[in-house]
Amino acid sequence: MKKQIVFMHQTYPAQFGPISQFLLQEYDVDITFLTEHRSSPVDPRIKHYPSSP
Repeated sequence: MKKQIVFMHQTYPAQFGPISQFLLQEYDVDITFLTEHRSSPVDPRIKHYPSSP
């Protein structure tokens, strides 16, 4: 069963970039990142949405 993981942080990817890459490589997961700053996703497999401050 695929797990859903959501990270929320003011800046993307911050310290969660390496963790996200590890999870994508080792586990069957979907990752979503909510952030205040718009930036390009580090990995196209990560869903990336802006959030309000």
